[in-house]
Amino acid sequence: MERMYKNVNSYMSQLFLIFVVLFTLGFSHLLQAPIAPVQGLTSWPTSSPEAQGMDSRVLATLEQHIQSTYPAMYSMVIVRNGFLVAEEYFQYSASTKRNIYSCTKSFIGTLIGIAIQEGYIRGINESVVDFFPNYTFSNLDASKQNMTLFHLLTMTTGLDWDEADYNDPQNPLYRMWDSSNWVQFVLDLPMVVAPGTTFSYNSGASHVMSAILCSSTEMSTLEYAQSHLFTPLGIDDYNWPTDPQGIHKGGEGLELTPRSLAKLGQLYLDNGSWEGEQLVSEQWIFDTTHSTLTPPSNGYYGYGYQWWLHPDGIFSAWGYAHQRVLVIPDYQVVATFTGYMPNILGDPAAALVSDFVLPAIFTHEDYQEPTTPTSTSFFVFILPSLLFLVLFQKKFIHDRWS
Repeated sequence: MERMYKNVNSYMSQLFLIFVVLFTLGFSHLLQAPIAPVQGLTSWPTSSPEAQGMDSRVLATLEQHIQSTYPAMYSMVIVRNGFLVAEEYFQYSASTKRNIYSCTKSFIGTLIGIAIQEGYIRGINESVVDFFPNYTFSNLDASKQNMTLFHLLTMTTGLDWDEADYNDPQNPLYRMWDSSNWVQFVLDLPMVVAPGTTFSYNSGASHVMSAILCSSTEMSTLEYAQSHLFTPLGIDDYNWPTDPQGIHKGGEGLELTPRSLAKLGQLYLDNGSWEGEQLVSEQWIFDTTHSTLTPPSNGYYGYGYQWWLHPDGIFSAWGYAHQRVLVIPDYQVVATFTGYMPNILGDPAAALVSDFVLPAIFTHEDYQEPTTPTSTSFFVFILPSLLFLVLFQKKFIHDRWS
Protein backbone atom coordinates (compact mmCIF):
# COMPACT_ATOMS: atom_id res chain seq x y z
CA MET A 1 0.00 0.00 0.00
CA GLU A 2 2.80 2.43 0.89
CA ARG A 3 4.50 1.70 -2.41
CA MET A 4 1.24 2.37 -4.23
CA TYR A 5 0.93 5.78 -2.56
CA LYS A 6 4.48 6.57 -3.58
CA ASN A 7 3.65 5.66 -7.17
CA VAL A 8 0.55 7.83 -7.01
CA ASN A 9 2.57 10.74 -5.68
CA SER A 10 5.18 10.22 -8.40
CA TYR A 11 2.62 10.25 -11.17
CA MET A 12 0.82 13.21 -9.64
CA SER A 13 4.11 15.15 -9.43
CA GLN A 14 4.74 14.48 -13.08
CA LEU A 15 1.24 15.60 -13.96
CA PHE A 16 1.66 18.73 -11.90
CA LEU A 17 4.90 19.50 -13.75
CA ILE A 18 3.09 19.08 -17.07
CA PHE A 19 0.39 21.41 -15.85
CA VAL A 20 2.92 24.04 -14.81
CA VAL A 21 4.61 23.89 -18.22
CA LEU A 22 1.30 24.28 -20.03
CA PHE A 23 0.26 27.06 -17.70
CA THR A 24 3.51 28.90 -18.29
CA LEU A 25 3.18 28.58 -22.04
CA GLY A 26 -0.29 30.01 -21.85
CA PHE A 27 0.77 32.95 -19.73
CA SER A 28 4.30 33.60 -20.94
CA HIS A 29 3.21 36.81 -22.65
CA LEU A 30 1.91 38.06 -19.30
CA LEU A 31 5.07 37.36 -17.35
CA GLN A 32 7.00 40.34 -18.71
CA ALA A 33 7.79 42.34 -15.58
CA PRO A 34 8.08 46.12 -15.70
CA ILE A 35 11.63 47.41 -15.57
CA ALA A 36 12.68 48.37 -12.08
CA PRO A 37 12.76 52.11 -11.35
CA VAL A 38 16.23 53.45 -10.72
CA GLN A 39 16.47 54.58 -7.14
CA GLY A 40 17.39 58.16 -6.30
CA LEU A 41 16.23 59.63 -9.61
CA THR A 42 13.25 61.75 -10.47
CA SER A 43 10.29 59.43 -11.00
CA TRP A 44 9.22 58.34 -14.46
CA PRO A 45 6.36 55.87 -15.00
CA THR A 46 7.73 52.50 -16.07
CA SER A 47 6.16 49.65 -18.00
CA SER A 48 7.01 46.35 -19.61
CA PRO A 49 7.73 46.77 -23.32
CA GLU A 50 4.91 44.36 -24.13
CA ALA A 51 2.37 46.52 -22.31
CA GLN A 52 3.29 49.37 -24.67
CA GLY A 53 3.28 47.23 -27.80
CA MET A 54 7.01 46.53 -28.03
CA ASP A 55 8.96 43.30 -28.10
CA SER A 56 11.34 43.03 -25.14
CA ARG A 57 13.42 40.45 -27.00
CA VAL A 58 14.22 42.94 -29.77
CA LEU A 59 15.12 45.59 -27.19
CA ALA A 60 17.38 43.09 -25.44
CA THR A 61 19.09 42.47 -28.79
CA LEU A 62 19.50 46.23 -29.14
CA GLU A 63 21.38 46.35 -25.84
CA GLN A 64 23.65 43.51 -26.92
CA HIS A 65 24.29 45.19 -30.27
CA ILE A 66 25.28 48.45 -28.57
CA GLN A 67 27.72 46.67 -26.28
CA SER A 68 29.39 44.83 -29.15
CA THR A 69 29.32 47.60 -31.76
CA TYR A 70 29.54 50.87 -29.82
CA PRO A 71 31.67 50.25 -26.71
CA ALA A 72 31.91 54.01 -26.09
CA MET A 73 28.14 54.44 -25.78
CA TYR A 74 27.15 55.35 -22.23
CA SER A 75 23.40 54.99 -22.02
CA MET A 76 20.15 54.08 -23.74
CA VAL A 77 16.71 55.24 -22.61
CA ILE A 78 13.61 54.22 -24.60
CA VAL A 79 10.20 55.71 -23.82
CA ARG A 80 6.91 54.80 -25.47
CA ASN A 81 3.48 56.27 -24.76
CA GLY A 82 5.05 58.22 -21.91
CA PHE A 83 6.35 55.06 -20.18
CA LEU A 84 9.98 54.12 -19.69
CA VAL A 85 10.19 50.69 -21.35
CA ALA A 86 13.94 50.12 -21.68
CA GLU A 87 16.92 51.65 -19.92
CA GLU A 88 20.55 50.63 -19.84
CA TYR A 89 23.72 52.27 -18.56
CA PHE A 90 26.83 50.75 -20.05
CA GLN A 91 29.63 52.71 -18.39
CA TYR A 92 28.14 55.14 -15.88
CA SER A 93 25.26 55.00 -13.43
CA ALA A 94 21.81 56.39 -14.20
CA SER A 95 22.44 59.29 -11.84
CA THR A 96 25.62 60.41 -13.61
CA LYS A 97 25.17 63.70 -15.44
CA ARG A 98 27.41 64.41 -18.40
CA ASN A 99 27.91 67.10 -21.02
CA ILE A 100 25.12 66.84 -23.60
CA TYR A 101 27.10 69.13 -25.94
CA SER A 102 24.92 70.61 -28.68
CA CYS A 103 21.72 69.10 -27.30
CA THR A 104 22.04 72.23 -25.14
CA LYS A 105 20.85 74.15 -28.21
CA SER A 106 17.47 72.41 -28.11
CA PHE A 107 17.00 73.59 -24.52
CA ILE A 108 17.94 77.14 -25.54
CA GLY A 109 15.44 77.06 -28.40
CA THR A 110 12.76 75.84 -26.00
CA LEU A 111 13.49 78.63 -23.52
CA ILE A 112 13.29 81.22 -26.32
CA GLY A 113 9.84 79.88 -27.19
CA ILE A 114 8.73 80.11 -23.56
CA ALA A 115 10.10 83.67 -23.25
CA ILE A 116 8.08 84.71 -26.31
CA GLN A 117 5.02 82.99 -24.85
CA GLU A 118 5.53 84.83 -21.56
CA GLY A 119 5.93 88.20 -23.29
CA TYR A 120 9.59 88.75 -22.45
CA ILE A 121 10.44 88.70 -26.17
CA ARG A 122 8.04 90.17 -28.73
CA GLY A 123 8.74 87.61 -31.44
CA ILE A 124 11.19 85.88 -33.73
CA ASN A 125 11.42 88.82 -36.12
CA GLU A 126 13.17 91.09 -33.62
CA SER A 127 16.56 92.42 -34.73
CA VAL A 128 19.43 90.68 -32.92
CA VAL A 129 21.56 93.78 -32.43
CA ASP A 130 18.60 95.59 -30.84
CA PHE A 131 18.80 93.20 -27.87
CA PHE A 132 22.23 94.65 -27.01
CA PRO A 133 21.90 98.46 -26.82
CA ASN A 134 25.06 98.75 -24.72
CA TYR A 135 27.24 97.03 -27.32
CA THR A 136 29.02 98.53 -30.31
CA PHE A 137 29.57 95.89 -32.99
CA SER A 138 32.10 95.86 -35.81
CA ASN A 139 31.06 95.37 -39.42
CA LEU A 140 27.61 96.72 -38.63
CA ASP A 141 25.84 97.10 -41.96
CA ALA A 142 22.24 96.84 -43.14
CA SER A 143 22.56 93.09 -43.58
CA LYS A 144 23.63 92.57 -39.96
CA GLN A 145 20.91 94.91 -38.72
CA ASN A 146 18.40 92.75 -40.61
CA MET A 147 19.58 89.61 -38.84
CA THR A 148 16.72 88.47 -36.56
CA LEU A 149 16.07 85.97 -33.80
CA PHE A 150 14.60 83.69 -36.46
CA HIS A 151 17.98 83.59 -38.19
CA LEU A 152 19.71 82.63 -34.93
CA LEU A 153 17.17 79.86 -34.32
CA THR A 154 17.55 78.40 -37.81
CA MET A 155 21.30 79.03 -38.15
CA THR A 156 20.87 81.19 -41.22
CA THR A 157 22.60 84.26 -39.76
CA GLY A 158 24.77 85.10 -42.77
CA LEU A 159 27.76 85.62 -40.45
CA ASP A 160 31.26 84.53 -41.45
CA TRP A 161 31.17 81.32 -39.39
CA ASP A 162 32.29 77.87 -40.59
CA GLU A 163 32.24 75.36 -37.73
CA ALA A 164 32.48 72.19 -39.81
CA ASP A 165 36.05 71.14 -39.01
CA TYR A 166 36.61 70.62 -35.28
CA ASN A 167 40.21 69.59 -35.97
CA ASP A 168 40.96 73.07 -37.25
CA PRO A 169 42.52 75.21 -34.46
CA GLN A 170 41.09 78.29 -36.22
CA ASN A 171 37.55 77.00 -35.92
CA PRO A 172 35.41 80.03 -34.95
CA LEU A 173 34.00 78.09 -32.02
CA TYR A 174 37.49 77.79 -30.49
CA ARG A 175 38.23 81.43 -31.26
CA MET A 176 35.02 82.42 -29.49
CA TRP A 177 36.00 80.36 -26.45
CA ASP A 178 39.40 82.07 -26.41
CA SER A 179 37.89 85.54 -26.60
CA SER A 180 37.15 87.73 -23.55
CA ASN A 181 33.55 88.39 -24.64
CA TRP A 182 31.74 85.68 -26.59
CA VAL A 183 28.73 87.73 -27.65
CA GLN A 184 30.99 90.53 -28.86
CA PHE A 185 33.10 88.07 -30.84
CA VAL A 186 30.11 86.51 -32.63
CA LEU A 187 28.35 89.73 -33.52
CA ASP A 188 31.58 91.48 -34.55
CA LEU A 189 32.04 88.99 -37.40
CA PRO A 190 31.41 90.25 -40.94
CA MET A 191 28.41 89.13 -42.97
CA VAL A 192 29.13 86.91 -45.97
CA VAL A 193 25.58 86.37 -47.24
CA ALA A 194 22.20 87.90 -46.55
CA PRO A 195 20.45 86.49 -43.45
CA GLY A 196 18.02 83.68 -44.18
CA THR A 197 19.63 82.51 -47.40
CA THR A 198 22.17 79.88 -46.29
CA PHE A 199 22.33 77.37 -43.43
CA SER A 200 25.64 77.32 -41.60
CA TYR A 201 25.89 75.44 -38.32
CA ASN A 202 26.68 78.05 -35.69
CA SER A 203 27.13 77.37 -31.97
CA GLY A 204 27.90 81.04 -31.48
CA ALA A 205 24.37 81.94 -32.62
CA SER A 206 22.96 79.67 -29.91
CA HIS A 207 25.14 81.36 -27.31
CA VAL A 208 23.88 84.77 -28.43
CA MET A 209 20.36 83.49 -27.74
CA SER A 210 21.38 82.65 -24.19
CA ALA A 211 22.51 86.27 -23.83
CA ILE A 212 19.18 87.43 -25.31
CA LEU A 213 17.35 85.42 -22.63
CA CYS A 214 19.36 87.22 -19.95
CA SER A 215 18.76 90.69 -21.35
CA SER A 216 15.06 90.05 -21.97
CA THR A 217 14.08 88.30 -18.74
CA GLU A 218 16.57 90.04 -16.43
CA MET A 219 17.41 86.56 -15.13
CA SER A 220 20.27 84.25 -15.91
CA THR A 221 19.51 81.54 -18.45
CA LEU A 222 19.77 78.95 -15.68
CA GLU A 223 17.40 80.85 -13.39
CA TYR A 224 14.87 81.15 -16.19
CA ALA A 225 15.26 77.46 -17.05
CA GLN A 226 14.82 76.49 -13.42
CA SER A 227 11.54 78.32 -13.03
CA HIS A 228 10.01 77.65 -16.45
CA LEU A 229 11.40 74.31 -17.58
CA PHE A 230 13.59 72.31 -15.20
CA THR A 231 11.38 72.43 -12.13
CA PRO A 232 8.14 71.61 -13.99
CA LEU A 233 9.89 68.67 -15.71
CA GLY A 234 11.32 67.43 -12.43
CA ILE A 235 14.91 68.01 -13.57
CA ASP A 236 16.81 68.74 -10.38
CA ASP A 237 20.37 67.62 -11.10
CA TYR A 238 22.34 69.71 -13.61
CA ASN A 239 25.41 71.80 -14.20
CA TRP A 240 25.58 74.67 -16.67
CA PRO A 241 28.91 76.48 -17.20
CA THR A 242 29.12 80.15 -18.18
CA ASP A 243 31.19 82.43 -20.41
CA PRO A 244 33.49 85.18 -19.02
CA GLN A 245 30.46 87.48 -18.59
CA GLY A 246 28.56 84.88 -16.58
CA ILE A 247 26.19 84.00 -19.44
CA HIS A 248 25.35 80.31 -19.48
CA LYS A 249 26.70 78.55 -22.55
CA GLY A 250 24.04 78.39 -25.24
CA GLY A 251 25.76 76.23 -27.83
CA GLU A 252 26.90 73.35 -25.61
CA GLY A 253 28.00 72.55 -22.07
CA LEU A 254 24.79 71.74 -20.18
CA GLU A 255 25.25 68.61 -18.06
CA LEU A 256 22.24 66.34 -17.42
CA THR A 257 21.37 62.72 -16.70
CA PRO A 258 20.05 60.65 -19.62
CA ARG A 259 16.55 60.57 -18.12
CA SER A 260 16.49 64.36 -17.86
CA LEU A 261 17.60 64.59 -21.47
CA ALA A 262 14.79 62.25 -22.51
CA LYS A 263 12.25 64.47 -20.76
CA LEU A 264 12.83 67.25 -23.25
CA GLY A 265 12.00 64.81 -26.04
CA GLN A 266 8.83 63.72 -24.25
CA LEU A 267 7.80 67.35 -23.78
CA TYR A 268 8.04 67.90 -27.53
CA LEU A 269 6.30 64.61 -28.29
CA ASP A 270 3.40 65.80 -26.13
CA ASN A 271 3.22 69.14 -27.96
CA GLY A 272 4.68 71.16 -25.09
CA SER A 273 2.50 69.70 -22.35
CA TRP A 274 3.82 68.04 -19.21
CA GLU A 275 1.51 66.46 -16.62
CA GLY A 276 -1.39 68.63 -17.77
CA GLU A 277 0.57 71.90 -17.82
CA GLN A 278 1.33 73.63 -21.13
CA LEU A 279 4.97 74.60 -20.65
CA VAL A 280 5.59 75.50 -24.31
CA SER A 281 2.92 76.53 -26.79
CA GLU A 282 1.78 73.96 -29.32
CA GLN A 283 2.45 76.51 -32.06
CA TRP A 284 6.09 76.79 -31.01
CA ILE A 285 6.48 73.01 -31.06
CA PHE A 286 4.96 72.90 -34.54
CA ASP A 287 7.10 75.76 -35.87
CA THR A 288 10.23 74.22 -34.35
CA THR A 289 9.72 70.89 -36.06
CA HIS A 290 8.26 72.02 -39.40
CA SER A 291 10.84 74.37 -40.89
CA THR A 292 10.32 75.54 -44.45
CA LEU A 293 14.08 75.75 -45.00
CA THR A 294 15.75 73.53 -47.55
CA PRO A 295 17.97 70.81 -46.05
CA PRO A 296 21.39 72.10 -44.97
CA SER A 297 24.48 71.36 -47.00
CA ASN A 298 25.98 68.95 -44.47
CA GLY A 299 24.23 66.00 -46.11
CA TYR A 300 22.16 65.02 -43.10
CA TYR A 301 18.77 66.52 -42.41
CA GLY A 302 16.74 69.71 -42.36
CA TYR A 303 16.87 72.13 -39.45
CA GLY A 304 14.14 73.78 -37.41
CA TYR A 305 14.44 75.91 -34.30
CA GLN A 306 17.55 74.26 -32.82
CA TRP A 307 16.31 70.76 -33.69
CA TRP A 308 17.34 68.51 -36.60
CA LEU A 309 14.48 67.43 -38.86
CA HIS A 310 14.48 63.88 -40.27
CA PRO A 311 12.20 62.26 -42.84
CA ASP A 312 8.77 60.96 -41.80
CA GLY A 313 8.22 63.61 -39.15
CA ILE A 314 11.06 62.45 -36.89
CA PHE A 315 13.18 65.16 -35.25
CA SER A 316 16.14 65.14 -32.89
CA ALA A 317 18.48 66.97 -30.60
CA TRP A 318 22.06 66.13 -31.60
CA GLY A 319 25.20 66.76 -29.60
CA TYR A 320 28.88 66.28 -30.38
CA ALA A 321 30.17 62.69 -30.20
CA HIS A 322 26.61 61.39 -30.66
CA GLN A 323 24.49 62.61 -27.79
CA ARG A 324 20.98 62.12 -29.17
CA VAL A 325 17.31 62.53 -28.44
CA LEU A 326 15.17 61.16 -31.28
CA VAL A 327 11.45 61.90 -31.21
CA ILE A 328 9.20 59.67 -33.35
CA PRO A 329 5.67 61.10 -33.18
CA ASP A 330 4.02 58.47 -35.40
CA TYR A 331 4.92 55.76 -32.88
CA GLN A 332 4.91 57.81 -29.66
CA VAL A 333 8.57 57.00 -29.01
CA VAL A 334 11.46 58.96 -27.52
CA ALA A 335 14.86 57.29 -27.89
CA THR A 336 17.83 58.81 -26.05
CA PHE A 337 21.47 57.77 -26.42
CA THR A 338 24.59 59.25 -24.84
CA GLY A 339 28.25 58.42 -25.24
CA TYR A 340 31.53 59.75 -26.48
CA MET A 341 32.15 58.62 -30.05
CA PRO A 342 33.78 61.53 -31.89
CA ASN A 343 35.34 59.23 -34.51
CA ILE A 344 32.11 57.44 -35.45
CA LEU A 345 30.78 58.78 -38.73
CA GLY A 346 27.18 58.91 -39.86
CA ASP A 347 24.24 58.65 -37.50
CA PRO A 348 24.47 55.54 -35.29
CA ALA A 349 21.53 56.58 -33.10
CA ALA A 350 19.20 56.84 -36.09
CA ALA A 351 20.47 53.46 -37.30
CA LEU A 352 19.72 51.89 -33.91
CA VAL A 353 16.21 53.30 -34.05
CA SER A 354 15.54 52.04 -37.58
CA ASP A 355 17.19 48.64 -37.04
CA PHE A 356 15.90 47.82 -33.56
CA VAL A 357 13.51 50.27 -31.91
CA LEU A 358 11.01 50.54 -34.75
CA PRO A 359 11.14 46.79 -35.55
CA ALA A 360 10.36 46.15 -31.87
CA ILE A 361 7.15 48.09 -32.46
CA PHE A 362 6.35 46.56 -35.84
CA THR A 363 6.38 43.04 -34.42
CA HIS A 364 3.79 44.11 -31.87
CA GLU A 365 1.79 46.71 -33.77
CA ASP A 366 -1.39 44.63 -33.33
CA TYR A 367 -0.49 43.56 -29.80
CA GLN A 368 -3.13 44.01 -27.11
CA GLU A 369 -2.14 43.52 -23.51
CA PRO A 370 -4.76 41.29 -21.79
CA THR A 371 -6.30 42.90 -18.75
CA THR A 372 -7.04 39.61 -16.94
CA PRO A 373 -5.62 36.08 -17.25
CA THR A 374 -8.76 34.64 -18.84
CA SER A 375 -10.36 34.06 -22.23
CA THR A 376 -8.00 32.58 -24.85
CA SER A 377 -5.23 31.53 -22.49
CA PHE A 378 -7.71 29.80 -20.20
CA PHE A 379 -9.57 27.88 -22.87
CA VAL A 380 -6.56 27.03 -25.00
CA PHE A 381 -4.11 25.98 -22.30
CA ILE A 382 -5.41 25.85 -18.75
CA LEU A 383 -8.81 24.21 -19.15
CA PRO A 384 -7.47 21.34 -21.28
CA SER A 385 -4.66 20.90 -18.76
CA LEU A 386 -7.10 20.66 -15.88
CA LEU A 387 -9.34 18.20 -17.74
CA PHE A 388 -6.33 16.12 -18.68
CA LEU A 389 -5.18 16.07 -15.06
CA VAL A 390 -8.58 15.06 -13.68
CA LEU A 391 -9.27 12.36 -16.30
CA PHE A 392 -5.79 10.90 -16.04
CA GLN A 393 -6.06 10.84 -12.25
CA LYS A 394 -9.41 9.03 -12.38
CA LYS A 395 -8.10 6.48 -14.87
CA PHE A 396 -4.97 5.92 -12.81
CA ILE A 397 -6.93 5.33 -9.61
CA HIS A 398 -9.44 3.08 -11.38
CA ASP A 399 -6.70 0.98 -12.93
CA ARG A 400 -4.83 0.65 -9.62
CA TRP A 401 -7.81 -0.12 -7.41
CA SER A 402 -10.02 -2.20 -9.68
